[in-house]
Amino acid sequence: ADWGMRALPPVSTLARLGGVGAVVGTGCDALHNQAVLHYDVLPVRIDLGIGSIATSVLVPPLLALAYPVIGGLLPILTRWVKGGGPVLVSLEPQQRAFLAVGTTAAIIRLSESLTAWPATAATCALLLCALAQWKLIDGRLSSLVLAVVVGIGGPLAELPLTFAGAWHYLQPNYWPLSSFGLGPDTPGAGWAGLDLITGPCYFAVCTDSIALADWFGRERNSDAHSPRAAE
Repeated sequence: ADWGMRALPPVSTLARLGGVGAVVGTGCDALHNQAVLHYDVLPVRIDLGIGSIATSVLVPPLLALAYPVIGGLLPILTRWVKGGGPVLVSLEPQQRAFLAVGTTAAIIRLSESLTAWPATAATCALLLCALAQWKLIDGRLSSLVLAVVVGIGGPLAELPLTFAGAWHYLQPNYWPLSSFGLGPDTPGAGWAGLDLITGPCYFAVCTDSIALADWFGRERNSDAHSPRAAE
């Protein structure tokens, strides 16, 4: 049976997702960080010769947790959502996963360039790119629903970390707690300011996490049913 029909994905699939999140996820995340936010705890800056990337020692463990949750566990909650059209390109799971990671990196990199745009226009442009990625790679309505939820909930999940002083956004334009008196004009509330452009980035990360989980799960099934495994 397909691993996606089980109650939970195999531990090995979750572990591999965690590894990809810690390494590849951190690399992708660093593509726009120097233009979007500043790390205040354990910052790391790497000079690549043609530019630099910024991250924090905190990021790899956070993404090692996020990828298994987003790609492996949360899809269980959206199985009831049926429908969706065919993907634009027919690919094997491994090819789809590599394409997903590559397009996510491109979207995150693009977000850096779009920081010069008005916030609403930049967010809409990046969201269109993320929707195109979903249609190209996945196409399932359940994945779209989950990506929208992650696109909204991902930035909100950062609030405890910004409150703790782990990082802050350079040009916050999204104040989800303004109704609680934590808005742009509130002294000491800078931690409550986020950047709208991160929403589509989370959307894209959800799409590639699901693609990676599908590849790892199917690969495990293939190994389990191989002649060597049957011996």
